[in-house]
Amino acid sequence: MKRVGILLNERDYFLPYVNWLFDNQKGMGYEIVAVHTNNKQWAEQNNIPTQLIQSFDDVIEKSDLAISLSYWNIIDEETIEKVPMGIINFHHSYRLKYRGRHSATWAIRKNEKLHGSTMHFIDKELDSGKIIDTDFFEVQKSDVAEDIFFKANDIGLNLLKKNFNNIINQQDMEYSQPSDDYFSSKGSDLNHEISLSLLNNADGLLQEIKALTYGNCPAPFVNIDGNKVYLKMENYDSGVLNEKQQ
Repeated sequence: MKRVGILLNERDYFLPYVNWLFDNQKGMGYEIVAVHTNNKQWAEQNNIPTQLIQSFDDVIEKSDLAISLSYWNIIDEETIEKVPMGIINFHHSYRLKYRGRHSATWAIRKNEKLHGSTMHFIDKELDSGKIIDTDFFEVQKSDVAEDIFFKANDIGLNLLKKNFNNIINQQDMEYSQPSDDYFSSKGSDLNHEISLSLLNNADGLLQEIKALTYGNCPAPFVNIDGNKVYLKMENYDSGVLNEKQQ
């Protein structure tokens, strides 16, 4: 029986991954032995057994294989090597072309026709480990960053379902290498202010609004005489109220 640990960022969109991993333990011959998250209350509210919510070190020490779901720190090589079967990550970018944060935003800014998600092993670099599997979708003209993120998230879940049985049972698999042509964004936060110069460029302005439209994030804005003027796509109320309340 293989032992599996989960490094979990408390994001609701990863709950289908977690639920699938818990639901398939017996059938695939593994046991989840530890889950690390910064928000124990959130984990308990989402039916993660209290006794499994443990420290990062517990996950590393107890696991034959670890799963990273948006884990927030880079893991050093020495720690990775403590996990016999490695640490698997899901990064929302086809063939790891966009590394770091905000890959959906950069896919729009770079006029990508395709975007997707990649299931890969973690190594000492950022989003560069050998690829287990990767898949893509076509970016639609109407897509904003939020749309692209959730389409990629669905693909990531499909990659987990497709490949995990072979991995946990150590079947022979062919791994590929990440794209040599890649873009890396290491900044922690996006600047949601749009340059006034884009007001004379309708296509460029619309592209940047789409690239910065996501959930409860602050809406993109232009600054006119010290006043923030928010720019929102139809059907997206992206966070102006939340920003004012903070």
